[in-house]
Amino acid sequence: MKGAEEDYYIAKTIQESDKISDELSLYDYNKRGLQKYMLGDYVGAIKDYDQAIELSLDTIDVDPIKKFGRTIACRDAYSSRGNAKTMIKGYHGAISDYNNAIKFGNNEKTDHNYFNRGLAKANLGDIRGVILYFDEAIRLTPDFANAYFTRGYVKLQSGERDSACLDWSKTGELGFSKAYDMIKEYCN
Repeated sequence: MKGAEEDYYIAKTIQESDKISDELSLYDYNKRGLQKYMLGDYVGAIKDYDQAIELSLDTIDVDPIKKFGRTIACRDAYSSRGNAKTMIKGYHGAISDYNNAIKFGNNEKTDHNYFNRGLAKANLGDIRGVILYFDEAIRLTPDFANAYFTRGYVKLQSGERDSACLDWSKTGELGFSKAYDMIKEYCN
């Protein structure tokens, strides 16, 4: 029942914020976009992230502290919009958004944007791109277990079994126990 109550609250908040949409800040659009994303309204989320990006890019007469805040909000909006586009199979658009999020990244969350870009490349069948972006995510965050695990799976699919097994071994060392199931099945 608690989940239903949370969904009702989120839906009510979205409905109320739609009534005053001309007064929303870029931060409000980011929050509302996340709420819509969580409810499965990916198209609605994309529209809110569009608004957040538009507002965050307007830096005329903005002091440096506000500009920094807008840069972070812009990065988050691009990244979140990329996630929403992925959910509706808009992989090319998602990759473009992850590229922009990386550009505005300030190194925070950049590893996840590389990882997500790699996942989008996987959906497009670009195995070289997948491995390249997972490599970069791992370079930025050497203990990124999910990147090792997924890269191992992609390597297995491309015939690089030994290298996949090494990735899963590293994943297991990082505490991701499902890696040992993959090692058991494919590496012995």
